[in-house]
Amino acid sequence: MRSNLRCLAVLVVVLSCSALLWAADFDTLFTGRTLRLDYFHSGNADEEHISIDELRLEDNWPGSRTRLLDDSNLGKYLFVVVDLQTQLPIYEDFVTPGSEPWEKNITALSDPARLKWRDLVDPATPIPTPWNQNAYDKVAYAFQKKRQELRAARASEEEMDRYFAEVKKITAPMLAQETYAEEVGAFEGAGYQAKGLYRSSTDCIMFTRNPDHFCPVCASAIEEVIDLYAD
Repeated sequence: MRSNLRCLAVLVVVLSCSALLWAADFDTLFTGRTLRLDYFHSGNADEEHISIDELRLEDNWPGSRTRLLDDSNLGKYLFVVVDLQTQLPIYEDFVTPGSEPWEKNITALSDPARLKWRDLVDPATPIPTPWNQNAYDKVAYAFQKKRQELRAARASEEEMDRYFAEVKKITAPMLAQETYAEEVGAFEGAGYQAKGLYRSSTDCIMFTRNPDHFCPVCASAIEEVIDLYAD
């Protein structure tokens, strides 16, 4: 049933002609309107399935008209529109459904020497980077249990915000006291996993609600995407 499936939407542009060239510009390739593709993405731990739900013609294309091919490699799934005559891709877009090891600020760290953000790490910072994870996990577990109880009791968003503020008063100083708190490293615990995945900073905004800014690795990835489309 649809309620048991995760529905994602990808926007693609409508082709305007059949004989297309790789070097052609947006106006040559496309009409300028948007074709919305809704599809179901379902599965389990062993397999996944994608099936089309519906197509819908919408208004003007809201995306970039100068960068039609996404070479950022910032996603687990790549959506490609290919010209049937030339068999060349004329539009590419990475689909990112959630936090996975392929993301710029999360890694499985299979080879510390090939860390994704190695160029941002001080040579004196050990990889993986030690931190008092057990002490933090005990505190975080208690907070998560209380958060679930509040959600189950249908607490208001104002009440939830007050609770998160209380949590921040404890966890932010706790993480700031770590030996490598000011350094870029590889700290175990990321992507909603306590073990096996690593984040780049002790208190990255992708790890807690504490920071009011992005860590160097997150900021670098964001700037890369902005430059991709704004260049």
